[in-house]
Amino acid sequence: MTKIFAALAALPLLGLAACGSSPTASNNAGLSPATAARASDSAMAFTSHRSPSSITSCLSSRMRGVHRASSGTATELVIGNGARANAWRITLAPAGAGSAVNVHKPSSDDGSVSEPELRYHIARCVV
Repeated sequence: MTKIFAALAALPLLGLAACGSSPTASNNAGLSPATAARASDSAMAFTSHRSPSSITSCLSSRMRGVHRASSGTATELVIGNGARANAWRITLAPAGAGSAVNVHKPSSDDGSVSEPELRYHIARCVV
């Protein structure tokens, strides 16, 4: 009986560990080779049931300095007021009935967009 309770107590911990895991090859299966290679250096990588266009519209309405570029089926959002190297990059690619989302930190942060603010808006737009 004690073993059953111990096993049940471990389940939430396994779920939390999965939330913090890095992207794997299976997460990148539907992405182009260039997008999949960049996904490995992501600050965040996950999937959403919302479409790339829906996420783009939501983030554009909530944040200033959102610039959109498309490449094949992928959409890249550059968020920030400075040069591209100082901006956050969000790559959105169709994945099943939703989107694969990869968020990349700027190589040098100019402070125009704080990470907590960006995470807050991403969380609101991908749910």
